[in-house]
Amino acid sequence: MLEYVLYPQYCDGNIEIKAEVFGMMVSFIQSDNAIELYQAFSFLCAEMMISKFFGKIPFTIFDKELAKVMKEKVVKIKNSLISFKDGDFGKYKTSMYDIICGIMKSSNLFCRE
Repeated sequence: MLEYVLYPQYCDGNIEIKAEVFGMMVSFIQSDNAIELYQAFSFLCAEMMISKFFGKIPFTIFDKELAKVMKEKVVKIKNSLISFKDGDFGKYKTSMYDIICGIMKSSNLFCRE
């Protein structure tokens, strides 16, 4: 989605797309819905992968400030992230919490200063 939709639109002059995506991610992060928080982390993971693959990307959504809020939300709804068993996650041995912790460990945004 990033490399085929969002970044081309941004490069074609639709600079509002960055603010729209940022607003959506903030909404997901502020939600108490475990799936929405997971989706924000999934988007962060995609952003990290695209950045590693291409090197320079047109824009990023996540920074240390937003990562701090994300981490606080993970702590707040940890039990929901661990116990969520609906849909596809009920089939796996790992929880959304485990996956999110892996994403946080792989990103320098969550490192202590």
